[in-house]
Amino acid sequence: MVDGLHSFPRTATYCNPTDIVWMTWIEEDEVANIFYDYSSGSEKELIHTITKVVQNGIEGKDYLKLPSKKIRELMGCYEFLDGELKNSTGNTIAFNHKISDSVFSENQELVLVDTDILEWILERERYEIVWFVDLFRGKNSLNENLDKGFYIQKTRKYFIWRNNNQKEIIKFWDEYYSNRRDKDK
Repeated sequence: MVDGLHSFPRTATYCNPTDIVWMTWIEEDEVANIFYDYSSGSEKELIHTITKVVQNGIEGKDYLKLPSKKIRELMGCYEFLDGELKNSTGNTIAFNHKISDSVFSENQELVLVDTDILEWILERERYEIVWFVDLFRGKNSLNENLDKGFYIQKTRKYFIWRNNNQKEIIKFWDEYYSNRRDKDK
């Protein structure tokens, strides 16, 4: 579920992130989910705020996450230089932080956005922000210091929202696999 909360540029398989940002006519697919909110008795829209871009890299496919087109438009970001999204005055509004040894190794990727600007836009547009956090922890099989017979992994997923300026957290997944319950083995 959490993996499916990204939008994708409506382009050929591979695309240049720089082009995706400044070519504002390129649309995105899978931009939102509609759900029924039983507490309010109405339908709600969950807008995907991250776009996943596939680019052709030196080691094959390389994936990069950017703020979605909707967020880029609301924040006025139309330029992507050296991993930073810039507004019309050249100020950095957001950036991608990715740590990875190579395409096939462990990695971590975050899209960081200027909090003051984002919160001002959310208030102006009357949006609420929620977060889905997906944590995967596993043994690094290349680490020579770990026992070869010991292998552990765990996937935890959380839903986070604000309630009266306090963050509320619900853990909705705590399993060995990210897509199957342990009891279903």
